[in-house]
Amino acid sequence: MGNYPKENNFKTNQRDRDRDRYRDPGCPRYPDYPGYPDDPNPGQGRHIHSYRGRTSYDENHSHNYRGTSSQAIYNGNGTHYHEYQTITTTNRGHSHQITGRTGPAIRTRSGHIHEMGGETSINVGHQHQYSTETSRPIPD
Repeated sequence: MGNYPKENNFKTNQRDRDRDRYRDPGCPRYPDYPGYPDDPNPGQGRHIHSYRGRTSYDENHSHNYRGTSSQAIYNGNGTHYHEYQTITTTNRGHSHQITGRTGPAIRTRSGHIHEMGGETSINVGHQHQYSTETSRPIPD
């Protein structure tokens, strides 16, 4: 993969090791952009996530959806969640509303993500299931 020697693929630098020393296991304190803490202190850690996906296939069709989450909402347990709301694409003359709250932050190598899923609103006598993961944090 690429032109990088295999032995260098997973090495970290001193800054990354220092960050890990102070990282809260419930939620990473440093997302994937340097110098931008994911911290519940006012004025810091402000970020959103984007998301996109496709609903389940029901009634001979599915819908696409995409959007951005709300700002982080800290719950006092060392992690946070986001709220989201969007409308699916129109298919067969109708669309559905998607609203909800993400799961808690899931630590990744490059910061964190959130899982999201549920059921769309009912329209034309049916609804769809949806499930996806958010993007990495986007500073706001």
